[in-house]
Amino acid sequence: AGLLSICAFQVSYSRSAYFGGTRKHLVLTGTDHPSEIVALRRQLLFALSRLARLPMPAASFTPHLTLIYNCGRTPLMTLE
Repeated sequence: AGLLSICAFQVSYSRSAYFGGTRKHLVLTGTDHPSEIVALRRQLLFALSRLARLPMPAASFTPHLTLIYNCGRTPLMTLE
């Protein structure tokens, strides 16, 4: 407790996309990535690395929400 300091923030997604190599995962993503979500990820990774002595992963990060793992080919959508 007390390792993270965050405020509420809004996240919105504008389209669906696929993540993963041969095993496709259907996700929601968007073009607007609020700095708060990037900061939250950074704080979480730092806290985990301190508590569990886990290595910090690469800096690359695309904010998304996974809907379906291993979904095959589902038609992609644009959200309104």
